[in-house]
Amino acid sequence: MNRLNFLSSHGEMGKLIREKDWTKTPLGEPRDWPQSLKTTLSIILNSKFPKFLFWGEELICFYNDAYRPSLGNEGKHPNILGAKGSIAFPEIWDIIKPMMDVVIATGEATWSENQLLPLYRNGNIEDIYWTFSYSPIVDENGTIAGIFTTVVETTAEVNIRKNLIEANKRFYENIMQAPVAMSVLVGENFVVEIANQLMLELWGKQEADVINKPVFEGLPEVKGQGLEKIIENVFRTGQKFEANERVVVLPRNGKLENIYLNFVYEPIKGENNQVVSIVATATDVTNQVLARQKIQESEERFKKVADSAPVLIWMSGTNKLCYYFNKAWLQFTGRTMQEENGNGWAEGVHPNDLERCIETYTGAFDKREEFYMEYRLKRNDGTYRWLSDNGAPRFTADGIFEGFIGACMDIHDSVTAKQVLKESEEKLNIVIEATELAVWEYDYKKKEGVFDAQYATIFGYTNPKELTSKLIEQHMHPEDNTIRDKAHEVVLKTGLLTYESRIIWADKSVHWIDVSGKLFKDRDGLPDKLMGTIRDITQDKKNEQDLIDREEKFRLLANEMPQFVWIADTEGHLNYFNPSVYRYSGMDESILEDDNWLNIVHPDDREENVRLWTNSVNTGKDFLLEHRFRRKDGAYRWQLSRAKALQDSKGNITMWVGTSTDIHDIKELEEQKDYFISMASHELKTPITSIKGYVQLLESKYRDTEDLFLKNSLKVVHKQIESLTTLVADLLDVSKIKTGNLQPKKARFIINNLIDEVISEIQHINPLSEINFKRESEIEVLADEENIRQVIVNFLTNAVKYSPNSKKVNVSLTAHENHMMFSATDSGIGITPENQLKIFDRFYRVEGKNEKTFPGFGIGLYIAAEIIRKHQGKIGVSSEIGKGSTFYFTLPL
Repeated sequence: MNRLNFLSSHGEMGKLIREKDWTKTPLGEPRDWPQSLKTTLSIILNSKFPKFLFWGEELICFYNDAYRPSLGNEGKHPNILGAKGSIAFPEIWDIIKPMMDVVIATGEATWSENQLLPLYRNGNIEDIYWTFSYSPIVDENGTIAGIFTTVVETTAEVNIRKNLIEANKRFYENIMQAPVAMSVLVGENFVVEIANQLMLELWGKQEADVINKPVFEGLPEVKGQGLEKIIENVFRTGQKFEANERVVVLPRNGKLENIYLNFVYEPIKGENNQVVSIVATATDVTNQVLARQKIQESEERFKKVADSAPVLIWMSGTNKLCYYFNKAWLQFTGRTMQEENGNGWAEGVHPNDLERCIETYTGAFDKREEFYMEYRLKRNDGTYRWLSDNGAPRFTADGIFEGFIGACMDIHDSVTAKQVLKESEEKLNIVIEATELAVWEYDYKKKEGVFDAQYATIFGYTNPKELTSKLIEQHMHPEDNTIRDKAHEVVLKTGLLTYESRIIWADKSVHWIDVSGKLFKDRDGLPDKLMGTIRDITQDKKNEQDLIDREEKFRLLANEMPQFVWIADTEGHLNYFNPSVYRYSGMDESILEDDNWLNIVHPDDREENVRLWTNSVNTGKDFLLEHRFRRKDGAYRWQLSRAKALQDSKGNITMWVGTSTDIHDIKELEEQKDYFISMASHELKTPITSIKGYVQLLESKYRDTEDLFLKNSLKVVHKQIESLTTLVADLLDVSKIKTGNLQPKKARFIINNLIDEVISEIQHINPLSEINFKRESEIEVLADEENIRQVIVNFLTNAVKYSPNSKKVNVSLTAHENHMMFSATDSGIGITPENQLKIFDRFYRVEGKNEKTFPGFGIGLYIAAEIIRKHQGKIGVSSEIGKGSTFYFTLPL
C-alpha cells in the first residue's frame, strides 16, 4: 500500500483512481506505474487549481477535483477517467490533438487564452471557453511521456466580455442612429468618444474635428457661454442637467449664429458610483422658437390692430374657451380680460339669447365651420345691445386646428330699425285695411296689372281676377281721361303718381277715386314697375261739397248777424270776420294778415288776449275773455269774446268759431254796482259794529234773566249780526279785490297751529260736526295768517254746511318738495263737473234743487281763490255727485 501513497488524496478523484480497475487499461496496476506518472498525479490530485493529464501514447486521461465541475453533469465524468484522449474528447480532438503533438515534438509548452472548445456536458454540446497551457512531462528515460494541462474555464468571462462588446456596439449604434443629436464625453476632460452625425451637424463640425478630443478643444466656439460650469457640475455631482430653448452660439456656413437648443447632460456612473462619462443629447428647436416668436409677434401685431379696430374681436383655443378679447370688447362690456376669459363672456349675454348662442357656437366649433349669430350683450351702462357675431375656425399653415376667431358688430340700431320697419309694415297693413286702401301693381314690360280684392271692390267687382288694365281704362270717366294721362306723363319724369278722377261702374253710377303710386326703373333706367294704392273718396267728395254748402250758408247767416263773428284755422290764425267787424273797426280785410286784428284790441288787454288764445289753440279748451275793442271813432268798448273748437268724427279739430258780444253797458253797470257795494259796505260797517256792541251789552246784562224769550231773541239777533258782519267783510274784500287793494301781509308761522284753532272754532259753532285732522309734521309757511285763516274757515264752513247727512269732515296737511297742500273732504251733496269749472267765479252759485237749501252770495270761494292766487299758490276742487267734495289749496315752501 505504501507504493500507492501518491493516491492518498481525500478528494473524489483520488478515490475514483484508487477504486478503478486499471488492469483493463494500457497502464496496468498503479504500483507498476512509472515514478514520473505517480509524482505528477500526486501534484494534480493535491492541487486546488483545475488540472488535467494526458499520459502515454494513447494519452490516457487523469484530472483532479478542481477540474471536475468543468465536465458538468450527465456528461463525460467519471467515464473519461483512464480513457484514451481521442475517446474522451472526440468533439474537440481535431483541435487539441495537433496542439499536443507540437508539445511532444518540440518539448515546449503551449498557451491558449479564451479558446473556444465545444464540449459535451449536461446532456448536450456547449460552447465553452478555456484558458489553458499544455506542458510536457519527461519520464525517467528523459522522454516526453505525457502532457500536463493547467486549465481554467473562462466561458462566463468571455460571455460577459462578448455581451459588453455587444452592448457597447449596440450603445454605439444606438447613438449613431439616434433621431436626435447625441455624443459621449469621457473623463474629466470631456473627451468626445462618440458623436453621431446629427450632433456633428449641430456642432457644425466634421468627425475628425472632435472625436477623441476634449469637447471644448474640438468645439472652441462654445467656450465662455456657461456650458463649462454646467458640464463640470454634472460630472462632479452626478446630477442630470436639462435646458430648454437655450441660446448657444454655434458655427453655421462659415459664421456664428444663435441656435436655440433643448439639451440634456446625463451622467454615466462606473465603479464606486463615480461619474465616468456624460451622454449629451440635443435637439435644434431654432425653427420652432423662431416660428413661435413670429407667431407671437404676429399675434402682438394682430392684438394691436385688433385693439384699434372699431369692432369687437374675440379668440378661443382648441378647448372652446376664450382667451382674448380686444380693447373694443372690454370697453363695450366694462369688464377685464380676466373676467371675460373662459366662459366669463357668457355672463353678459341676454338670458333669452344665451342657450341659442351657446348651441350655435359649440355646434360650429365641433364641425370646424364658420357661423353667424345675433344676440344681445350687456353694455357697460347696463343696457343690452344687439350684436352680430361672425366666427371662423383658425388653422396653421400645416392645417392644424388652433381654435376660433370672431368679430362682432353693434347692430342694435339696425335691428331696432328692422323691428320698427316690421311694426310699420304691420301698422301699414292695418292702416290699409282700416282706411280701405286698395293696392295695385303695373308691369310696364308685360303691360299687365295686379290688383287686390279691395281694388276690385272699389271698381264694383267681387273677383280681382276679372280686372285687366284694359277693363279699368274702360271704367274711367271720359271727362277725366286728360287728368289721368297727364298724371302718367308726370310719373315718368318725377317717379311719383298722384291724381283724383271719377270712374263709372257697370250700373252707370259715378264714383271718385284717389290714386297714388311710385315708379321703379330697371338697371337701364327704363320704367319697370309702377306700384301704388287707390282709395274710394266718393263719400269724401260728397262731404266736401256738403261742407262747402254749409259754409256758404254759415257765411250768409254770419254776414247778417250784428255780433262779431270770426273763424280761425287749426293753428289759431284768423281767416274770416263777418261784416260787423269791418263796420265797427272801419278796417278792411287786411286785418286778417299777419295777425293785424290785434290792433283793434286795447293795448292793456293784448298780452292776456294772446296768452289765453294760445292756450286754447294748444289745448283745445274753449276761449273766453273780456277785453276792449277800438271803434272806428277811436273809442274802446268792452267785448265778451268766446270761441269753440269744431271737431270731426274722430275728435280732430278742424277750425275755431268765435263771437264777440258788446258788454260795454253791462260793464258800466257792474262798476256802478261795485261802487255801491264798496260805499254801502263802508257805511254799514259803523252802525253794524254799534249794534253788535249794544247786543253784547244786553246779553251781558240779561245773562241771568229768567226771561227765556228775551235771551233767545238776543241770541238770534247776535247770530244775524255775525252773519251780517261776515257779509259786509266779504263785500269789502270783493271791493278790495276789484280795486287791487287786497295785498297779503306775509309773515312766518306754523300752519298746523292755525288749522287747530280754526277747527276748534268751527266745532264750537257746530258741536255736532266731527272734524278729523291728519298731519305729517309741523310745517312753517310764509303767508298772511289772517288771509289763510279766512280760506280755511271758508273750506270747513262749506264742508259742514253742504253735508247735512254726514257731519264728518277729514282735514289733511302734507308737505311736498317745494310746496304744502291743505285739503278738506266732506261726504256731502257733491258738485257736477260743469260747476266745478266755475265754482271759484265771483257771485257764482250752483243751481239746483239741493243747492237752494243752502243760502249764500257766491263770493266766499271767489275771495279764497284770490287770496291763494296772491300767495302764488293753487286752489282746486274734486267732487262727485252724492259722494262729497274735496277742496284743496297749496302754498309754496
